Amino acid sequence: MFIFSTNVLGVGICLVFCTPCLPSSGQIIISQYYEGIVNDKFLEITNVSGSPLNPDNNEFFICVFSNEEAVNPSGKKPGLSTRIEAVLLPGETIIYKNPLAASPTYAVDEGIGALVGAYNGNDIIVIATTKDETAWENRVDVIGESGFWGVDISFYRKTTVSSPNPDFTPDEWVEVSLANVNNAGENTLERLGYHFYNCQLPTLASSNIIFAGVTDTSLDIQWDPGNGSGRLAIAKANEAITALPVGGLSYTANATYGAGEAFDGGFVVYNGWGNAFSLAGLAPATRYFISIFETGCSPPQYLTADFAEGNEVTLAPIPKILTNLGEEGLDFGIVRPGNDSQVSEISVSWINLSSEITANVVAPFKISADQGNWSDQIVIPFSESGTSTMFIRFSPDNPDGIHQKALTLSSSGAADVSRPLLGTVFPNAWINEFHYEDMGADDNEFVEIALQNAEKYELSAIHLQCYDGNSGTVYKQESIDNFMTGEKANGFTLFYWPTSGIQNGQPDGPDGLALGINEELILLLSYEGVFTANDGIAAGTLSVDIGVEESDETVEGMSLQLQNDDLAGGDQLFSGNSYEDFVWTTGLQSPGLLNGNQILPVVWHHFNAVSNENSAILTWQTLSEKNNEGFEILKSFEGDQFEKIGYVPGHGNSNEPLTYHFTDNEFFKSCYYKLKQIDFDGRFDFSHVITLKRPRSVAKVFHIGPNPVKQKLHITVSAGVQTGSVEVQLLSIQGKKILESRGDLVKLMNEINHRLRYLQKGFYLLKLRSGWLSEKHILLKE
Repeated sequence: MFIFSTNVLGVGICLVFCTPCLPSSGQIIISQYYEGIVNDKFLEITNVSGSPLNPDNNEFFICVFSNEEAVNPSGKKPGLSTRIEAVLLPGETIIYKNPLAASPTYAVDEGIGALVGAYNGNDIIVIATTKDETAWENRVDVIGESGFWGVDISFYRKTTVSSPNPDFTPDEWVEVSLANVNNAGENTLERLGYHFYNCQLPTLASSNIIFAGVTDTSLDIQWDPGNGSGRLAIAKANEAITALPVGGLSYTANATYGAGEAFDGGFVVYNGWGNAFSLAGLAPATRYFISIFETGCSPPQYLTADFAEGNEVTLAPIPKILTNLGEEGLDFGIVRPGNDSQVSEISVSWINLSSEITANVVAPFKISADQGNWSDQIVIPFSESGTSTMFIRFSPDNPDGIHQKALTLSSSGAADVSRPLLGTVFPNAWINEFHYEDMGADDNEFVEIALQNAEKYELSAIHLQCYDGNSGTVYKQESIDNFMTGEKANGFTLFYWPTSGIQNGQPDGPDGLALGINEELILLLSYEGVFTANDGIAAGTLSVDIGVEESDETVEGMSLQLQNDDLAGGDQLFSGNSYEDFVWTTGLQSPGLLNGNQILPVVWHHFNAVSNENSAILTWQTLSEKNNEGFEILKSFEGDQFEKIGYVPGHGNSNEPLTYHFTDNEFFKSCYYKLKQIDFDGRFDFSHVITLKRPRSVAKVFHIGPNPVKQKLHITVSAGVQTGSVEVQLLSIQGKKILESRGDLVKLMNEINHRLRYLQKGFYLLKLRSGWLSEKHILLKE
């Protein structure tokens, strides 16, 4: 039972329901009315259908036409409308109350949730299919009429009423005093929250119990349902169930054995209206007996003269690999290229194995059995059960961003254990150009940052701080995810921060700029002298003077910037790959542009690949293009020698994000991919290299189609796969979550198709799980 209220007083209530999934919208009625003294106002509604009413698929409102609205409700908007948020099972009631109601106390005490407001004895209360000015015309059920008809009194619906009535018919109602309702027993018609309407006791039992997905600790159970509105399942180990459920009692169920309500030496494991569930928490090599009873009405009545029975033995103990690493895995923090992180020690244990354990990681992570020999793989010698220790470290070679890989432990016959590994490479980044003073009003001040492999970093972690050198303190700061994005060349991206108020150095002392990632300093530069930072990312660090400065005689439009003096006068001034390759000088300011005349062909945003059976789907996006003829797709099996396998034409010049796709239909083993972007003038640039591992081939149990899809996707399952409790995730090809939900498969298809209508064309990742079965599908939206 659910009780709802709100703080709105003195208005009437309207119940609206939109239901494409039900055969009729008129399957809910007002079953009891209570208009007491001052704030004691209660309204009870009941689901008289044989199906659950779910707010995710259906929408109900309670609406009241109060005072003058009640005289002629036609065309009037109800004074109050409230949506029902709870699932309403067949025969179940919901009580709405004034939040200040004090009597009857049992209704107040049992109430939960947000509730509607009050009404008076001259208000009309309706259930309708709309909540606006058309609510009266679309009413389904009604109580009340204009004038004072229901003051200080209660009415409950006669049990012979089995359907709603759009006209108030007094013969359908029984008048009862407030005192009788206040003192009503638990199973009496006068009591708020207790009613039988259109109650059909089940006569046909469930049958044909099927056990599937049997493991050592779980069972998937399916059956053919009877004609009840719900089912109660009881499980017991080692012997049959002999006791029967008691009518009028509702039993608490839990699909983990031992967590539900105890019953006859076993436990209640299911209480719902479906015909399948997964039973977990079982003991290996143990026989479990299952009894399934049909239920109906509210409070529930059980068909005990006939019911379904079955039993199944769980498998013998299954080989398992265990580790002390949690699901979150290991984060090695920030490590400089060429260095090793601190070593993490991992404990591995196992039972019931028949072969050795192979532990694998992917570079730049390394693994060792003794901290002497580090590699991508180690083998733990075979024993049926045991414990071992291994060591992992993060050893990056290049400043290539955040690495998200995994430690995988595998043994023949045992499920693989995978734990995430995370490491961030200290970035190759520097302050590339800035402007702080000129002969004018110091307009167009800015700071520009150069960052290698920017697409592989969390930009919000990299930040700039402006220092007052006189005090050594930070006076302003910003993370580069809030900078403007500029050009990209040779794997570097420029970010610039148009700002104002950058301090001018002397005569008040030198000033400076610091660049850092998280809590680690990348560099601290100063102009017009040196200082020691006293706070911020550079606290305790002595600055490095760049050796050039601006003044109130600096020509407007100039800046301080890095250039390569070995290439003075050339057209490839951004030719170095570290801060030390350049020298500070003055030049024409170019925020977001290279400090020279180099043409930037393409600004990359991302490049990704996912597998789909024998195909590899490559996607990439550019943020802007100049003179772009197209892309060659290059493939390698070893990561060194790449061969061209395809070509995708570019768009020439563009300032808008553009997305590209290419499918390699000969993806038969793990390999490497990269892109070669080519200009119309013959210049070219390479993307970063991505690795795609071919997964093991497993027969699919979820079948999706059509694929490609335009708006409506259908999902079917193989025999034996339960559909009553499915988990789904819909993600972009880059991993951004679009939808996450669980429930009945039909409900989930509706949710997926609703999202598909608004998605852009392209590839998406669909993850599906039922019990222990899980799959990934690549979906193309046309």
